[in-house]
Amino acid sequence: MFFSKKSHLLIERRCRSRRASLSSEQFIRGSRSTVGRRSRATTWIAIASATLIAVPSGAEEISVESSSHTVLPEIVVTATRIATPKEQVASSITVITTEDIARRQHRSIGDALRTVPSLSVIRSGGVGKNISIFSRGARANHTLVLLDGVEMNDPSTTDGRMNFAGVSIDDVERIEVLHGPQGTLYGSDAIGAVINIFTKHGSGTSKTSFMLEGGSFETLKQALNLRGSESIFDYSLSLERMDTRGISALPTRFTPVGSTKDDDGFNDTTFSVNLGAKPFDIVSL
Repeated sequence: MFFSKKSHLLIERRCRSRRASLSSEQFIRGSRSTVGRRSRATTWIAIASATLIAVPSGAEEISVESSSHTVLPEIVVTATRIATPKEQVASSITVITTEDIARRQHRSIGDALRTVPSLSVIRSGGVGKNISIFSRGARANHTLVLLDGVEMNDPSTTDGRMNFAGVSIDDVERIEVLHGPQGTLYGSDAIGAVINIFTKHGSGTSKTSFMLEGGSFETLKQALNLRGSESIFDYSLSLERMDTRGISALPTRFTPVGSTKDDDGFNDTTFSVNLGAKPFDIVSL
């Protein structure tokens, strides 16, 4: 078959146009598939972002719900002589709880009071000796000491101080120290501070505990406690025995050469009874 040159050129142009049309169609199809993949990827990214955003919002809802529980404020009595939230008291007050005593391993009330700011506690000798408490530079008889609201300062002594040896630290529920002059509420003895010691009360079913401790200087301590409540009445009984050889209160520089020190031992038996009644929700005896 014979083809002229013009025919060859026409056929070649048609083939090129067909190839071009095929390549354009392939390009369009590839573009469409690429766009579809990108759109699907964008969709998945949007879903994942929405999920991630939803998780913190759920956590916030949980934290809001958990923080909605009411936390009761700490209540103090000494500042106003009635139960008052500590945050509403204008005076400076320090509270020592039974948890603080157990955590810090205080061995006596004097040891616990040494941790209170503005109080200076001085003991004249070893265990069981007299303790003097000075507050903000005031004299010892200017610090009022209360035991369950009852004044315990001894007027027969020269400085009116209380003998803390008769109160076991194991019977203490909490100690409130009200700083500064409080003569309006407690009289002229409360010039430096007011120390109110609250003892433990029984609650719930009857509980019995026994404690035995030993240490250096032939120290031995034994305690038996019984606490509980029945109907509107509560009771707390405690028996404690303390024995120690102690140390000499005389400084070494005053001890004659060649002589031996006279150790000041301490032997004490303490029995305490705390009875109470609560006939009404707002009345306690």
